[in-house]
Amino acid sequence: GRNGVSGEDAAWLDNVVWSVLPEPSLADALNASLVWSTEGDALWNALRSEYAFEGGIMAVVEGLGDLNSSILRTQVSGAGRLTFRWAVSCEENYDWLDFVVDGKVCEMMTGESDWKEVSIDLDEGEHVLEWEYWKDELDDSLLAGANIAMLDFVVWTPKEDVPPELSGKHLDEFFAWLKEKHQLSVTATKSDALRMANVRATGRPKTLWAEFV
Repeated sequence: GRNGVSGEDAAWLDNVVWSVLPEPSLADALNASLVWSTEGDALWNALRSEYAFEGGIMAVVEGLGDLNSSILRTQVSGAGRLTFRWAVSCEENYDWLDFVVDGKVCEMMTGESDWKEVSIDLDEGEHVLEWEYWKDELDDSLLAGANIAMLDFVVWTPKEDVPPELSGKHLDEFFAWLKEKHQLSVTATKSDALRMANVRATGRPKTLWAEFV
């Protein structure tokens, strides 16, 4: 060895464990408190991917054929706010990803779109929420894209628990406060912080967001 220091000239390795992750569900990918279903010519599936919003798991449908469609569905009750992130890669202005509330198209996207956030306030009542990806009868090979629709980070907040808009600097500050005051896990993300803003603190009649404010 150099300078007469050679050590034991050895290395050790021990206790190597290989674990197979269980297949994720749509509830794992989107929101475990809601009940999800899917139907159509192809089904939405949960997928582990670095491309998921903030990494992790997202819901996807891909490989849809001409004149085919696929629907992802859930339901909520009462008044409140729904937020979600979605993205699509498809033939612009011919294939579409729609967001439908009670049979009415409220939002849509087409072409090449990175993750975008949608926030919508719903009135009292029972609401059927659907995300439908559909294709027309023909693809232009130069514009078809990857033929995939994606959905992630769906949050339903009943009206009485809706916090002020959390974005930008306010979300950064709330995230830092949670880590300092509530021992937030080092692996937590800002998505977790936004969820926690909507969860009543244990034993307290106010939300964590209200405590922070």
